[in-house]
Amino acid sequence: MNVFISYSHRDNDFAHMLSTALESDGYDVFIDNKIPIGNNIYKDIGKGIARADAVIVVISKNSINSSFVANETVSMLSFLDKGRMPLVIPVVIGKDTPLPMDLNGFNYIVIPYEDEKAKENEFSGIKHTLDKAAVKNAVEKIRLILAAHYEKIQQNEKERKISEEKVKTGLSKYIDGVFALLKENEKKNKRFAFWLYLISIISLIATIAVAVLFMTGKDQYENITILLVYGLSSLFMVIILISLSKLMFTLAKSFMVESIRCSDRIHAISFGKFFLDAYGTEASREEVIKAFSSWNIDNGSTTFRTQSGEDYDPKIAEIIKILKK
Repeated sequence: MNVFISYSHRDNDFAHMLSTALESDGYDVFIDNKIPIGNNIYKDIGKGIARADAVIVVISKNSINSSFVANETVSMLSFLDKGRMPLVIPVVIGKDTPLPMDLNGFNYIVIPYEDEKAKENEFSGIKHTLDKAAVKNAVEKIRLILAAHYEKIQQNEKERKISEEKVKTGLSKYIDGVFALLKENEKKNKRFAFWLYLISIISLIATIAVAVLFMTGKDQYENITILLVYGLSSLFMVIILISLSKLMFTLAKSFMVESIRCSDRIHAISFGKFFLDAYGTEASREEVIKAFSSWNIDNGSTTFRTQSGEDYDPKIAEIIKILKK
């Protein structure tokens, strides 16, 4: 667990003692004396605050006037607006030390000085000594608080992993179900398309057959009325067969397009499944959504929605005009 200690350099002894105690417990403690020579202090402190799971703010009459402590406190509290707030432990040195306004909402630990005289002469240059028993109790309390917080972080991480595994398992099952459905739809649409193409071809053949029969059989009718009725009947049959052929061809084309779209969706989801298998434990929700976003290649539209009666209209009016001519 990452711990950040914010303090004034006048409280150096206590801050370093606390840092040593927490490091002995296995915590990764950030304190500014660890910043390498030549590094940008502000950037390193910002990074330390950003990755901190817990922040200990040492507050004394020395730190009240410290711009570093004030800036670190503001930076720490800014994470509250981003939804990631570390554990904040204010440690107040001196009973009469006021708590900064920014930290008023946090419960805190107080470490008193050994005697009132030292406290009253805090800025007189006298070396102050803290109550050793109070310091020991405060350090033990901080250790217990951090241990409980670390256990909570581990529990949350465990629950997060379990939740992610459930989502991943559920998503995998869902994808398998979608695969099966798309493959079935692909085969079904292709099968319909082939049958409709066949009916369309048969209708065209029947149209030719009716026309041939009319041409070969018209001489058998000497009565012009009967010949006219026979001709109109044949023409009506030809129109119906042409309409049927166009309708079947249009439907067959639509089913074939839907079959191809199913195939494209399968390909797109296959890439998403590969991404999930390869990076599922590390990928964010947005990355997973993006990996699967291309499966809906047509935004839910189908070729059946764009069909109209004009797609298989035999244009009877135009045929009548031709016959008149």
